[in-house]
Amino acid sequence: MASSSLPSPFSETTLGLISPTSIPPFKRDLYCWVCHVDGPLLKCKTCSRAYHRNCANQLGSLCHTAEALMDTESPSPHFMKGCPECQMGTKTIFPNMKQAPIQELRLICVAIARNLRDGYFWPNPFYKLDTEKSPKEFQEYKDIVAKVVDISELEKLAGNDQFVTLEGFLGEAKWILHNTIIVHGKCSREADCAKEIIDICELELLAAELCPECFLKEHNREKDELWFIKPCLRHPHPLGWAKTPSNPNWPVKIMGWTPGSSSVTVRSFGDYQRFDIPPSKCYLYMKNPPKFDSHRGERGEDAKLAQKEAEQHVTELEKVMGKVRLPEKECRLSSLGSLDNAIKFMFPELERIWCPNEDEEEDEEVDKNTPTSAPNNNLERDDDVANNN
Repeated sequence: MASSSLPSPFSETTLGLISPTSIPPFKRDLYCWVCHVDGPLLKCKTCSRAYHRNCANQLGSLCHTAEALMDTESPSPHFMKGCPECQMGTKTIFPNMKQAPIQELRLICVAIARNLRDGYFWPNPFYKLDTEKSPKEFQEYKDIVAKVVDISELEKLAGNDQFVTLEGFLGEAKWILHNTIIVHGKCSREADCAKEIIDICELELLAAELCPECFLKEHNREKDELWFIKPCLRHPHPLGWAKTPSNPNWPVKIMGWTPGSSSVTVRSFGDYQRFDIPPSKCYLYMKNPPKFDSHRGERGEDAKLAQKEAEQHVTELEKVMGKVRLPEKECRLSSLGSLDNAIKFMFPELERIWCPNEDEEEDEEVDKNTPTSAPNNNLERDDDVANNN
């Protein structure tokens, strides 16, 4: 790892020939954050990252174009007031995480960092770089990269509430891959390992977004064997019967369904596997399963245990959600049109629990000549849909 041929991160070219008083307290990256290649770069004013203009536009499509991010007040034309990664790190696009308290976000980020540390690689070459490398190698590494980040640093930052979004955590984790490619090359064994870490990190973040409460309960499952049976208070999940790739009919929690999407994310009782299936292959839960293929032999016993778990979950739900309404006939999830409609049908008392002052709010809306009976009408329509299918 030779660093003598690489330019200094503190060179005048890197800093855009700006005055010494405006030099930030961090190194400037000499390599594009997206393609990891040097060249003429746009520099972020709030972090070490730098981008080729075209590469910034690729990421910027998620928030702004590179031109919209440019700092027009800077004496240098090569600075962005906030790069795409910084923009994504300050405001989440995940709907379920917008309501998450900072304590929950901290626990999620710490759990992901610990999973990266212990769950997938051992020994982990990216856990603590100053101990994994010799003092000389580590010094050369620091000379080349703009910011040293390893998994122990991610764990420390998460524990100190340094992330306000899951995207911010992922953006910081990407330094591991970026630095590894710069030092070892894109086709190196080290880069492959770093890519796998980021892939795992992205999967963990998606799992956390589906339901933060489920995610944390699963990560603490050694302390609570009934973690899957206990209901989620902020994100209650409708129950269903699903035709999954490995099971002809199985009780599941319906975890997510984006409007207009061709797949529903479900998680099965018993083995807790996660599947994406068409809405037409998922039915609202009822005590007698739909007429799918029946289970036989050992798998039949597993199915009985899974259904027993589902019944226990219904009991637990009724303790906190009130009445759990189950359709008398088969009701395809696709006939309800959305996950919200499924939640309203299965948990008719949920709005009363979440909005105890709903009657007062409705009185105010009546004074403004605003209709207030839509939620009840929706529930009645959902009743008709369920009973007519």
